[in-house]
Amino acid sequence: MSERETLQKNLTQLQELGLNKIHSHSLTDCKTKVGFTSRNSGYPILADNEKIVFDIVVSNFGKGYDPKTGIFTAVKSGTYLLFADVRTNSHDNTCWIDLVRNGSPVTTVFLASGSRMSSDSTLAILHLDIGNKTICACKNETEDILLELQILKSITNTLQQNFSLLMLDKEILQKNLTQLQDDHDKILSQQVLGLNKIQSNKVTDYKTKIGFTAKNNDSIDPLADGEKIIIDTVVSNFGNGYDPSTGIFTAVKSGTYLLFVDVRSVWTTDDKTCWIDLMRNGSPITTVFLISSGTSMSSDSTLAIVHLDIGNKVWLRKRHHWHAGVCSLDNHLTFSGYLLNVM
Repeated sequence: MSERETLQKNLTQLQELGLNKIHSHSLTDCKTKVGFTSRNSGYPILADNEKIVFDIVVSNFGKGYDPKTGIFTAVKSGTYLLFADVRTNSHDNTCWIDLVRNGSPVTTVFLASGSRMSSDSTLAILHLDIGNKTICACKNETEDILLELQILKSITNTLQQNFSLLMLDKEILQKNLTQLQDDHDKILSQQVLGLNKIQSNKVTDYKTKIGFTAKNNDSIDPLADGEKIIIDTVVSNFGNGYDPSTGIFTAVKSGTYLLFVDVRSVWTTDDKTCWIDLMRNGSPITTVFLISSGTSMSSDSTLAIVHLDIGNKVWLRKRHHWHAGVCSLDNHLTFSGYLLNVM
C-alpha cells in the first residue's frame, strides 16, 4: 500500500467516526419522547378522595406512568398536555373527579347520572418539573462534541507520530500531514455548524410555544342571551394570549390551534336548557348543550382544531335558552387552547 493510500484510509476512518457520533446524538434525541395513554380494566367503586388507577397501559413513552399506582411522574421538565375522559354506570348518583398536580387539583370532571349513565372529559396544558421519583440524566451535547474533538485530535497526533516513524522523506511527510490537517478542520467546522443549528432550533421552538388553560372559582349566575362568559382563573398562559379579565384568547402567532371547552349547569328547581357557543371573531365554531332539572345537573364539553391568524380572537358566549328561565353555570368550567404548529 502506497503512502498516499495509507493516508487516505486514515482520513476515511476519521470521517466515519465523526458521522457515527453525530448519528448517535440523533438516536439519543429520539429517546427523549415522553407520553402515555392508559385505561381501566374494571368498574371500580370509589370512596371519597380515593385515587383512580388506570391499570391497562396502551403506551408509555419515557416510562413515566405507573399502572400500579395510577401516578404519572414527569421525567423531563416542560409543557405537558393532559386529557382525562371518565363515565359512571350507576344511577341517581353524582361525583366530582379531580385532575391533581402535586396534591392540588388543576381541573375537575363532574358526573351526574340521574336516570342514565353520565360521562365527561377535561383537558389541561401546564408546566411540570422533573418528579422526585424518576430522574432522567440527559447528556450535554456541547460536552459530547468537545469530547469527540479531543478524541479526533488525539487520533491525529497518533497518526502524526506514526507518519514520523514511517516516512523518511521530510517533504512528502509534510505535504501529507498538511492535507490531513485541512480535512480534519473541515470535519470540525461541519460539527460546529451542526451544533449551532441544533441550538438555534431549540431556541426557535421555545419561543413559538403558545397555550393556556383557565377555570373559574365562582358560579356564573345568571347569563343573558348573547352574554360573554368570563373564566377568570389562569392555570397556565404561555405567550400571554389569554386575558382573564375579558375571557378572550388572542392568537399571537398564526397557526393551527387546539381549543377545548368543558361547562356545567347549576342545580335548579325547574327545567332549564341553554346553548354555549365557542366563538371565533364573532362567529360560532362549536356548541355545547346543557339541560338541567330539579333532579339533576348537566355537563358537556367540546373540542375544535382550527386555524387562527395573528390577532384572531376566541371566547365563549351564551346563545339563548328555553322555558323562559335563565341559564346559570357552576364553578367547574374549563377553557383551554394550544398552538399545534406555526403557519
